[in-house]
Amino acid sequence: MLHCSESYSEDKVEPFMNLLLSNFNKAFYHYESVSLMKLLSNEPDAGNSMPVNP
Repeated sequence: MLHCSESYSEDKVEPFMNLLLSNFNKAFYHYESVSLMKLLSNEPDAGNSMPVNP
């Protein structure tokens, strides 16, 4: 297990997140690539969702 307090942990987090995101895209979005920012965003996709306050 990697701890954030370790000096080299910063170099390990981004490659791990990229691999995790890549595997997520392969498993759940065969035809569409999803970015990390899109997954973390609270904004709905334009034209693909109902208005929040109709």
